[in-house]
Amino acid sequence: MIEHCHVIYAWIGRGWTQQIKWLRLNGIKDPSWEGRYWIEFLDAMAAEGWEFITTTALGNESGAYYGSVAYFRRTRSVENS
Repeated sequence: MIEHCHVIYAWIGRGWTQQIKWLRLNGIKDPSWEGRYWIEFLDAMAAEGWEFITTTALGNESGAYYGSVAYFRRTRSVENS
């Protein structure tokens, strides 16, 4: 069975350091990632078996919606679901 999840996030400032301003995992805000680095988040997702698929921009800071969306997938055996 293949599972998918999406992460919507924005950087602090211009994103040069890739510190997370805010992050929503499958639509649920997760404040524990605020101020942490994107690479830490990727490592945590990989440790849970998630594979990064792609990312895309989501508007800009002047609009109601802005940031980026990242998509992940993982394969689980049917007996673990």
